[in-house]
Amino acid sequence: MATLSRGVSRKPAVEGLTTGGFLEAEPAAEIGLINRAVAPDVLAAEVGMLMDIVAGKFAVAIRMGKSVFNSRTECPRLRH
Repeated sequence: MATLSRGVSRKPAVEGLTTGGFLEAEPAAEIGLINRAVAPDVLAAEVGMLMDIVAGKFAVAIRMGKSVFNSRTECPRLRH
């Protein structure tokens, strides 16, 4: 639940947790649960494109960026 509450605003998160309803891809993207929704026939191409972008970056830089981002978003004093 902690990850959900960080990625999605409170109202949609509570609604999903209390109703247990199924969420289609487009609404999930709209509320920030997923980054984007793509049609099944282009999914493999989209994943391949993202993999190529990430693979072209320095692994150390990605790790450092994720570490800084996570440390800032997990510190309550720095959120607001």
